[in-house]
Amino acid sequence: MRRTFGRVSRLAVLGGGIVTAAALALSSAAPALADTTDTGGTATITFSLQYMEHLTKAGILVLPGAPATGSFAAGFYNATLTVTGGNAEVNNFFGALKIGGGKLRIVNADNGKFVTLAGFSFNFNDGTLSAKPVGSTTRVTIADIGGDLSESEMGTPPNVTENFACDQLPVDAAGATFLNKALGTTAFKAGDDLGGFTTTFTAIQS
Repeated sequence: MRRTFGRVSRLAVLGGGIVTAAALALSSAAPALADTTDTGGTATITFSLQYMEHLTKAGILVLPGAPATGSFAAGFYNATLTVTGGNAEVNNFFGALKIGGGKLRIVNADNGKFVTLAGFSFNFNDGTLSAKPVGSTTRVTIADIGGDLSESEMGTPPNVTENFACDQLPVDAAGATFLNKALGTTAFKAGDDLGGFTTTFTAIQS
C-alpha cells in the first residue's frame, strides 16, 4: 500500500494519527499500537548538494561515523544509519523509530569546533527527527518532516516491512540554535531544507 500526502494534508494525517492513537488507547477492544516492535532496517538523511554547498562555504562538514555510511547519488548526499528498535508503525503514523546505529560528526573547519550527533530517533507522532549529542543528556530536535510524504507496508503480519519517505526536511529551530552555538557559526537557519528522509524497517505486529 502506498499513500502520498501534500504539505496541508500532512498536518491532518499527523493530527489524525494522534487522535486515533488516543482513541485506541482508551478502547480495551482495540489493538494496542504500542505492541508493534521494530527490529532493524536503515534510515537515510538526505542532504541536497545545494545545502551541502551552503554548509561548505561556511566551513561546515558533515561526516558519518561507523556503522553509518555516506554516499553521493542523483544530486544528493546520503547519510545512512541503522535502525536499532522502536515501536513505529507507518500506517497509523504512530510511535518512534530508534536509529542508534551510527553517528554524524559535524565539524566547523574554520575554527576546529565539532559536535557528534548520536542516538537518532524519528518520531511519527510529531514528525520530528532528533538526536542526542555525545556528552549531553538532552535530546535535540534537528529537523522536521516536510513536503510530500509516502508510506507503504509489505508482508503479512506479524512480520512486515515498512517504508516511509519525505522529500523535504526543514531544519528545526531548536536544532539550528544548538548547532550554531556548538559550532560557533550562523550557517544553520530554521526552515532551511536539508533534503529529505527515508527509512525501511522490519516491524513485528502483535
